Amino acid sequence: MNGASYQLPYDVVKDFEPVSLLADTPQWIVARKTLPAKDLSELIAWLKENPGKALAGTVGVGGGGVIAGIYFQKSTGTSFPFVPYRGAAPLYQDMLAGHIDFAVGQAASTFVHVRNGNLKAYAVMAKTRWAAAPDIPTIDEAGVTGLYASGFTPRFGTGSGYRRECLRRSSQDLIRQRRLP
Repeated sequence: MNGASYQLPYDVVKDFEPVSLLADTPQWIVARKTLPAKDLSELIAWLKENPGKALAGTVGVGGGGVIAGIYFQKSTGTSFPFVPYRGAAPLYQDMLAGHIDFAVGQAASTFVHVRNGNLKAYAVMAKTRWAAAPDIPTIDEAGVTGLYASGFTPRFGTGSGYRRECLRRSSQDLIRQRRLP
């Protein structure tokens, strides 16, 4: 996004080569445990009954959670304001305290709180259920089809400073490491 927003001394498309995908974590719709909705369809109904009143927390401004949240609004005909935070920790602290109603966020960031019953997850924003929480339905199963979002961590090498063979070996090494137990 920096390349689209700022004048940089390098070209973000031409000067970088993809090496490997290091991690890919699904996002999910998670809420404070006292929110009255029991499932995603009830959450959507509650949001429609209370337009503009529910607060959706986000990590920063314009990130993946905001973009997924805007798509969620458009897909469901709901309306709610976003409250940006300076990180996931303060966002989820406020959600646990009941100050924020819900968020679209990294499943791994709130998994422990969902498992302990301190937060509730309505749907994983992926085509398949998340292996770590197989009881949480996908967004399709919950009734909002095709709204997929994930957080991923890629590794790039600088195209001008790396030789192709070095990039290939680095990619193979990372793939091999990801397969280790």
